[in-house]
Amino acid sequence: MPAFDSILDVAERMRRGELSAVALLDAALARIDATNPALNAFITVTHELAREQAAQADAEIRSGAWRGALHGIPVAVKDFYDTAGVRTTAGFAQFAERVPTKRGSYAKTRSHGERLPVQVEATDAGNSD
Repeated sequence: MPAFDSILDVAERMRRGELSAVALLDAALARIDATNPALNAFITVTHELAREQAAQADAEIRSGAWRGALHGIPVAVKDFYDTAGVRTTAGFAQFAERVPTKRGSYAKTRSHGERLPVQVEATDAGNSD
């Protein structure tokens, strides 16, 4: 898969069964694993959860339960939005081990079938300073 395929092109390939959500996720995770030590862009990478979700997306797509262009597409969420069961720190040291039990506003997007492999690094309370 070329590195610059559009989401619409990738989604169409997934819908037709030419590309799996698991394969797309594995490519994304490999790139994250290779570059994140230097970039420090991702605070939490949910390899196992993302693979479970990608496998679920593949099964849904194969069964005809296509939810649209984001179905099975890996996404990154800013480490500012509560994600149930996933460490969410909002960039605060005192929240370093905080794991919310409920989803915040991110939950609205999950209905389209995209998957959560990572949380993007945040500064204190999301400030840009």
